Amino acid sequence: MKVLSKDEMIKKNKVQRVLTEREILLTTDHPFIVSMYYSFQSRNKLVFIMQYCAGGEFLKLIQSQPYRCLTEEQAKFYICEVILAIEYLHMCGYVYRDLKPENILVHECGHILLTDFDLSKVTTPGTPKVVSSLPGLVVAEPELVTNSFVGTEEYLAPEVINGTGHNAAVDWWALGILLYEMLVCLGGGGR
Repeated sequence: MKVLSKDEMIKKNKVQRVLTEREILLTTDHPFIVSMYYSFQSRNKLVFIMQYCAGGEFLKLIQSQPYRCLTEEQAKFYICEVILAIEYLHMCGYVYRDLKPENILVHECGHILLTDFDLSKVTTPGTPKVVSSLPGLVVAEPELVTNSFVGTEEYLAPEVINGTGHNAAVDWWALGILLYEMLVCLGGGGR
């Protein structure tokens, strides 16, 4: 459950971000993206009732491992699930823009779910392109270039930092950093 103060959303200019997050949660249906079952509001609060993930944050899973990193086999398993979720979001016309272990939840069955879409950007869905001779293998990147400076410092792509405009490629940059952290160590970044 996510409970948001309406006053705080207005004060911090986050109304559009919350509406974007709600739209994504309502319109996506993917095994590696958290589901929202219901949303409602009171006079002061906005409430999202979402899928419960008993495993908690992916960050805690990584930190609990020997040497604070995953084995290669574990990393392959989880990174493939993240790739599938990101590709699905892109095909739906969403750029995630805040991929990090804290925004990945672990379901009790061991699979991951992306969550926290308030920094995501809604755009026109990409045109699927065939990338292989294998039937049904396509990719689609949203048609978007934006100059907003959002994301988590350690995961920002160079084009975000430089302010030259960025697109869905920022999610793939963050994925590379996430994979590095899975395999090498989660010691930096004040965590």
